[in-house]
Amino acid sequence: MKALIRPWHTVPVVVLMLAGLPACEGMLPGGDELIAEVFLPAVTVVTQGDGEEYGPELFPATAGDTWSYFGASQYRRVAVTDRTQSMPGVETNVWEVDTNGGEVEHFLRVTSDGVFDYGGLMGRFYAAPVPRLHFPVRVGKSWEMADEAAHVRVVATVEGTQPVGTARGLFTALRVRYDVADTDADSPPLVPYARSGGTWWFVPGLGVVKSKEGSDTFLLRDFAVSGFEEERQAALLE
Repeated sequence: MKALIRPWHTVPVVVLMLAGLPACEGMLPGGDELIAEVFLPAVTVVTQGDGEEYGPELFPATAGDTWSYFGASQYRRVAVTDRTQSMPGVETNVWEVDTNGGEVEHFLRVTSDGVFDYGGLMGRFYAAPVPRLHFPVRVGKSWEMADEAAHVRVVATVEGTQPVGTARGLFTALRVRYDVADTDADSPPLVPYARSGGTWWFVPGLGVVKSKEGSDTFLLRDFAVSGFEEERQAALLE
């Protein structure tokens, strides 16, 4: 799948990171208490999908990479740092997220298995990481993470490809939908996983170019991603 680039008018932006709440006994940066006992995700592949396969190129994570997004009422800048943060049993990468001038840290892991989102906005963390991507990614693939302690199930489905218009051009992106379900009707979820639902659009080599959460839609405005310009120029010449 090639990223198609065309001139575009100014349009608003994306949401790259979400919130959650603590996990595991102990403390996190800023004194946030950890309250669950799960930090390593148990991911189950529901359907394999078919067609072209994609991996970590869907979620660039080189220190210094940046993206900026606009939504209806907020600006967001996301930057990959060279810092790491220890969680119980794992080491995460630190991303800086500046929303309307308020900067917070967000914690993710990009591995050969997938992209795991530990939250961090507003000082909250997921009890178990949300598997944003599970490699290899194919159209039609679906995977789920069930957290019994938090009685929540997150199901991700790669619905297909779709052109996405941004301020930097028109891209062909993979559309991934996240559905969140409460598995215990008698008790509210341990953490606010509902905010992890929605739909994200990924472009190989560039990352997230659009996201939708509830009634909020965010679009990419600008970016500086290592190596992407070269890949784009090569695609345009073919």
